Amino acid sequence: MDKIDPSELIEKEYAEANDWDHDFGKAYGWPNLILALAFFTGVLLVFRGHTTLGGLTMLASLVVILVLWCFFRHSKPVSPITGKMLTPYLSTNPRPRNPYDPDASPIVEMIYVDHDSKRFFRHVFLENDPIGSG
Repeated sequence: MDKIDPSELIEKEYAEANDWDHDFGKAYGWPNLILALAFFTGVLLVFRGHTTLGGLTMLASLVVILVLWCFFRHSKPVSPITGKMLTPYLSTNPRPRNPYDPDASPIVEMIYVDHDSKRFFRHVFLENDPIGSG
């Protein structure tokens, strides 16, 4: 995968579209919620004594969550302006989701670029402190 620095895009007069990131993640919100509920249902089943059924439910939901995350990571969103697929790049200069958290540093940040409308958005897929436990 090609790498790019977001500052290079800004120098070339590309604009960052912050609202596109929200639309990108919306498609995966409900499936993740349902799978998380299935996982916790499996935990509840294990605590109630149904270890085989609960364990299988937890394992299956966890595997499907990981597969869904891989699909999300490798998907190519469509530009709401032009309707064309956005070009994915790996960021060479990632920034944290919360710029005010000094402990969070992104590990994987993707940049999706619409070259026709000269707009891009960033999405952090993995941070060293994803839940802000610092």
